[in-house]
Amino acid sequence: MYGEGDEICFPFFASREFKHVEAALGLTAAEGAVLLSDGYQAYSHYAAQIGITHAQCWAHTRRKFFDAQDAEPEAAAQALALIGDLYQVEERIREQKLTGARKRDYRLEHAKPIVERFFAWVGERFAAQGLLPRNPLTRVLAYARDRRWGLEVFLADPDVPIDTNHLERALRVIPMGRRSVTGNSAAFFPAPIVLSTMSSSNHETRRRPGWPRQGKGRGCGVARANGRRCCRDFRAAV
Repeated sequence: MYGEGDEICFPFFASREFKHVEAALGLTAAEGAVLLSDGYQAYSHYAAQIGITHAQCWAHTRRKFFDAQDAEPEAAAQALALIGDLYQVEERIREQKLTGARKRDYRLEHAKPIVERFFAWVGERFAAQGLLPRNPLTRVLAYARDRRWGLEVFLADPDVPIDTNHLERALRVIPMGRRSVTGNSAAFFPAPIVLSTMSSSNHETRRRPGWPRQGKGRGCGVARANGRRCCRDFRAAV
């Protein structure tokens, strides 16, 4: 989970079952809270049950189209080009250091038309040809269409990232921790505490070069699941 104070917390569970999503994120949502996740279906079930706004990841959508290139190279290339345009908008936002209302307005002016063109294209592709249900392009078109609402959340909320890449980077320490205790979940149990502290420290050091100073650091507790500015993801640390 990614906390509102930039801390990163890895909860430990024995599987990715829906009940563990509930245990990690809680059964109530604060007003205006947002859940940011990949396309794992348990998150959608959780968001529908709790009534929390569920933002979806454009990077995962892009990967689906990338994987469909062998089957439908021309169509996949068109989708990738449109998604690439969205990321160019995000790059300009970073370059101009836009935040808050200015960031939201820039997204609405520049990214929203691209999103609308993308989903219009998705609809046209479905209507233009009768692709078999098992065709890779059919699957990814359905994946994007079914997640349209979640993929549009970032447009009107400047606190919501376009993807979960910042969380994916934090998760890279998990394979290193697992490798030494493979097959022994009990031995791995303390690891999320260490990995949470490591990831939070590394993130803060990148954000504020030279941190920590004078021996002072910041501990990493469990991130508040319902914080307004807490755009977060959940993974089972197994």
